[in-house]
Amino acid sequence: MATPVCDFNKYGFCKFKLNCRKQHVMQICCKTNCEIKTCSLRHPRICRYHRDIGFCKFGEWCLFKHEGIAKGSIEIKNISDKIIDIEKVIAEKNKQIESLEKILEDNKTGQFNDIMKDDEIKIESF
Repeated sequence: MATPVCDFNKYGFCKFKLNCRKQHVMQICCKTNCEIKTCSLRHPRICRYHRDIGFCKFGEWCLFKHEGIAKGSIEIKNISDKIIDIEKVIAEKNKQIESLEKILEDNKTGQFNDIMKDDEIKIESF
């Protein structure tokens, strides 16, 4: 009778490794519509660390599946896009501040000149 396939290894990681009483097949099934219960090849689950954090400390040696874009990297991209948008808004606001400061400075010098003219007129009238 053939040794049964280890379910822990089939779907991910078996803590007994080579000391396990059941058979460990390392080949991953590539069929899209496979009857998983009867298939003796591996059908690893998606690595929860790679999925949730975007990083797995085991890297290529992880026995779970690392596929697609990780959730963490999507969030990082969204945040970096928001930062770029905010930087654009800040640049626009800085331009507006500079133009308002220039207008204010022009008004101050204009008011100063008007005051000086008024003082000259008062002095001449004495």
